[in-house]
Amino acid sequence: MRWFAGILAWSVLCVGLPQAEAEPGARPEVVGIRVGIGGKYKAGLWTPVEVRLRGGSQAWLGQLAAVVPDGDGAPCRFACPADGPLRVGPGQSTSAMLYVKFGRTEPTLTIELRESESVVVERVFAAGTTDGESIFARALASTDGLIVGVGPQALAVEETFAGLRQLAGGRTVAAGVADATELPSHWCGYEGADIVVLATGDPKSYAGLKSEGPQVLALEQWVRMGGTVLLCAGRNAEVLLAPDAPLARFAPGRLVRTLPLRQSSAIEAYCSSSVPLPRERVGGRLDLRVPQFAEVEGTVEAREGNLPLVVRRTLGFGTVVFAALDPEMPPLRDWADRRLLLDRLLDVDLAPPEDARASGVALHYGFDDVAGQLRSALDQFSHVPFIPFWIVVALVVGYLVLIGPVDYFFLHRVAGRMTLTWITFPLIVTAFCMGAYVLAHRLKGDRVRLNQVDLVDVDLVSGQMRGTSWATMFSPRAERCDVRFAPRDLSGAEAVGAEVVASWLGLPGEAFGGMNPKTAPPAVWKDPYDCSRRLDALDGVPMQIWSTKSFNARWTAKTSAKPEARIVEQDRVPVGTITNTLDVPLSECLLCYKRWAYRLGDLGPGESAQVGASSERRDLTTLLTGRRFLFEEGVEQATPYDRGSVDVAYIVRAMMFFEAAGGSRYTGLVHRHHGFVDVSDLLRTDHAVLVAVGPAGDPESPYHGSRLVRDGTPLVSREDRHTTIYRFVLPVGRE
Repeated sequence: MRWFAGILAWSVLCVGLPQAEAEPGARPEVVGIRVGIGGKYKAGLWTPVEVRLRGGSQAWLGQLAAVVPDGDGAPCRFACPADGPLRVGPGQSTSAMLYVKFGRTEPTLTIELRESESVVVERVFAAGTTDGESIFARALASTDGLIVGVGPQALAVEETFAGLRQLAGGRTVAAGVADATELPSHWCGYEGADIVVLATGDPKSYAGLKSEGPQVLALEQWVRMGGTVLLCAGRNAEVLLAPDAPLARFAPGRLVRTLPLRQSSAIEAYCSSSVPLPRERVGGRLDLRVPQFAEVEGTVEAREGNLPLVVRRTLGFGTVVFAALDPEMPPLRDWADRRLLLDRLLDVDLAPPEDARASGVALHYGFDDVAGQLRSALDQFSHVPFIPFWIVVALVVGYLVLIGPVDYFFLHRVAGRMTLTWITFPLIVTAFCMGAYVLAHRLKGDRVRLNQVDLVDVDLVSGQMRGTSWATMFSPRAERCDVRFAPRDLSGAEAVGAEVVASWLGLPGEAFGGMNPKTAPPAVWKDPYDCSRRLDALDGVPMQIWSTKSFNARWTAKTSAKPEARIVEQDRVPVGTITNTLDVPLSECLLCYKRWAYRLGDLGPGESAQVGASSERRDLTTLLTGRRFLFEEGVEQATPYDRGSVDVAYIVRAMMFFEAAGGSRYTGLVHRHHGFVDVSDLLRTDHAVLVAVGPAGDPESPYHGSRLVRDGTPLVSREDRHTTIYRFVLPVGRE
C-alpha cells in the first residue's frame, strides 16, 4: 500500500503545481493593440503592430507573438523580433512592436503570451475594433494608395485628397503621425506606404528622433529598397537639416543657411498656377524663407535664380523629393493654388485607366494588381496540366450513370439477380476511385515542383544589391515543410551578409482565393505555422495534396561583382562604353535613359558595347509595352495590355517600368502591391538603367538571384522554371 500512497501523493502534487502557477493576475494583461501606421495598413504587406501590456502581480519573462490568417486562410504566427525574451515587471505598463502580414482585409488578430511552447495568455481582436487602447481598422484594398504624413498638419494630405475617389486606378488614403517616434523601427513596416511626407513646419514632431535612431535608419533603408520620401523644409531647415540633425541624410546637399525668398514666379510656374502667392498686407513683401545648400545632388526641377527649390535625387533604388517650402505654413497655407503644388510634389495621376476598371478586372481574372497577375502566372506548371472543368463534370456524370442506370440494367437484364448490387456497387465505387487516383497521380506527378522569378537590382556606384523573389511551389502530398530563400551574389556564390525578409505571397483582389474575397473559404489547417524571429524564414508551412503555395522575399546585400560603365550625356544622348566583367553572359541588354531605350544585344563575359547617337533606339513606352498600331476601318488603335497573359517576362517587364509603360491608364491594373520594383522615377534623374536577362533556361545555374530552400535542400531541377532579370543602375555624367 505504500507504493499506492506514494503515487497518489505525487499525482496530487503534480495536479496542484499548475494551479499555483496559474494564479489569477500573476501574468501580464494584453491591454490593447494599434495596427498599421496611423491606423492604416494593407493586406498582404508587412504591417507594424504595437501590443500594449500591463504587468500582473509577479514579474513575467516569456515570448510575445501574433497569429493572423495568411493569403490562403491558414494561420501564421509572427514572433516579436526583439532579441531574447520579453520581460514585464509587476504592474508595469509597456509596449512591444511586431511586424505581421494580414492575409485578409477583415482579419482576426490573436495576441499570445507564451512560456516555452505553451500559450499562457491569449486575446483575440477582430478588425473594426477602435477604442482608447486599440485601433484595428479594416485593411485598405489593394487598389488604394497610402500616403503617410509626419507632423501635426502633414501638408494637410487628407484635405488634399478629399473627394478624390479615383487616383491612378483607386483612391488614396492619408495616415497622419503627429510624433515621428511613432514611425516603424524596421524598414519592412513601411511596405504599405506609397510615399512618406516629412513636413517640418513644427520641429517638435521630430524632437524625439536621433540621426542614428532606429526610426531614421529604418526610413532610410526603406527608401534605399525602393521607397519615396517627400521632404518639405523651409524656415526650420537649420534645426532639422544641419549635419547632425535627424533628417540631414535626406537633404539634397550640405546646408549653408536659410534665406528670404522675394520672388514666387518659379513656384507658380512649377505647378502651372496663374495665382500669385499671398503677400504681406504692409509692404507687399513675400514672407518666405528657404534653405540654401552647397554640393547639391540630384535633378533640380524648380529654381529661383541659382537657388534650388525642388530637387529630385536617388537614394539607393528609391527617390527623395526635396521642396524648400513649408506648404502647411503661411503664405503657402493660404494660397488658392496650394492644391496644384501638392499634386505636383506628390506626383498625382488623376487619369483613369483606358480599359476596364480594376474592380471589373478582379471579378474576371481574380486579381486587380499586376503583382496578382504575376502570381497567377507562377501557378501554371508546364508538367502539371490543368484539368478543365468540363472533364470533371463529364467524369461525375459518367460515375452517376454507372452506379445508376448501367448497374440496374446489368443486374435486371443480364445477371437477373438484383441482390448482386451488394457486390457490383462497391466494385464500381472502388474501381472508379482507384481510376481517379491513378489518373490524378499520372497527371500531377509525385515530385515537388517550383516556378520562380528573381529581379536583381545593382547600384554600380555603391555596390548595393537589391533582390525580389517570387516563387510558387507545387506539392504532390499533404505535408508541412520549412521554407527560406538563399540569395546569391553575381559571382555565383551565396551572398555574404544578406538581409532577407521572406513570407507568403497573397493574391490581391476580391475573387475566390484573393485577400478580399466575397466569401472566405473555410480554413483547412487549424495549427499555425511560424515566421522566424528575424522574418527571414517560414517553419512548418502547411501544404495540401496536389496544391500550390506562393512565397515572396526581399533581400539586400553588398557586391563587388558588377559590370563597368562609363556614360556621359552629349546632346541629350548617352555616350560611352559598357563592359560585362561578370562570369555570366548578359542577354538582351537594353539601356534605358530618359524616354529612350538603346539596344545593346548580348554581352558575353569580357565583352563590351558602345552606346551613342548612332545606336539603335526606340521609344521606351513603345518598346516596354510592345504597343503597335492597327488600322481597322480607318481608325488608328493601340493594342491593349493583355491582362490574361501568363508570360512571366511580359508581366515583369510591365512591373519594373510600370509608369514609363503607361501605368494604370494602359494596363487597367494598379501596381501598388509591389510597386517598389518600378524604377521609372530613376529615369527622371541623372541615372540610366541597364536591363539584362540572366541565365535563361538553366534553373541549375548558380547565377540566379536566389534559391528557394525547402527543408534544408535547394529546389533546383531542369524541369522547373526559373527566370532572372538584372537591372544595373548607373550614373550619367555631363560632358
